[in-house]
Amino acid sequence: MNGILTVWVITWRIAWPLVLAGIGLLLISLLAYAPRFAPRLPPLRAVSAPLLAPLLLIAWSGAHWATAQGRVKAVSSAHNWLLALCLLVAIVWPVVFRRVRGVGFVLAAGAVGFLYSIAAWFIGSMAISDVWL
Repeated sequence: MNGILTVWVITWRIAWPLVLAGIGLLLISLLAYAPRFAPRLPPLRAVSAPLLAPLLLIAWSGAHWATAQGRVKAVSSAHNWLLALCLLVAIVWPVVFRRVRGVGFVLAAGAVGFLYSIAAWFIGSMAISDVWL
């Protein structure tokens, strides 16, 4: 658990504008449950998946912090596949929810999720190999 928290904190320090944008989009989409804002905002499920997918990368890299030399290739390969999955979610999810109200929020969540996934992958790759720039 300590490694996961450490990777998240390092990712926060590097990509804090993306994290704040993601949290803001999630909080704004929570307003969709208020009757006054419901006609203009997308549902929470349309915004949450691209923003929560990078947490999978952070958890994986934190759990495999400074992996033994013999396993670095296997762990890094799985880490790269998780990046591909996160990027696929960030690209496909807005396409799936293109007809919901407030599609601009969904597109913004996809863009933030895409960039946040790349940042989480970069930090996670350094944590797995224990080679820091």
